Amino acid sequence: MNEKTAHAQVIAPPPVLVALSIAAAFTAEHFWRLPLFSEDQMSRKYLAIVLFAVAVAIFAAAVSQFIKNKTDLSPYKPTTAIVVGGIYRFTRNPIYIAFLCVILGFAASFNSAWFLFAALILLVLLHFGVVKREEHYLSSKFGGSYDEYRRRVRRWI
Repeated sequence: MNEKTAHAQVIAPPPVLVALSIAAAFTAEHFWRLPLFSEDQMSRKYLAIVLFAVAVAIFAAAVSQFIKNKTDLSPYKPTTAIVVGGIYRFTRNPIYIAFLCVILGFAASFNSAWFLFAALILLVLLHFGVVKREEHYLSSKFGGSYDEYRRRVRRWI
């Protein structure tokens, strides 16, 4: 592999995509309030807490597998191993699922449908601009072993 193909050719760092999605939702909410729930529902606050907790748990479980397998999280660095244990037995993209849970947590926390739209747009950006490109890179780098993992484990949930 040459230097250009020594890593996944993603459109942008996934955390940047998340931050831009959140910023866009906050901006839209500032100009046009679009509530999800009635203002006094305590259940939305509990929902937000649960979504943030789930995001942290998923993210921590995923990162621990990267550390255990001694490979880098950054899509801009070469991958040294296919991570298939832990949470990666259930989904190939737990970190991106955690990112989506964070945005859904913001939707509940700030009672704003704009965050649902942001989550949907982020899902499309992640799917086509990050995940599909990472899959192509991993398939070309690891061949049959990655393709077998891909057949065995769902992309999302």
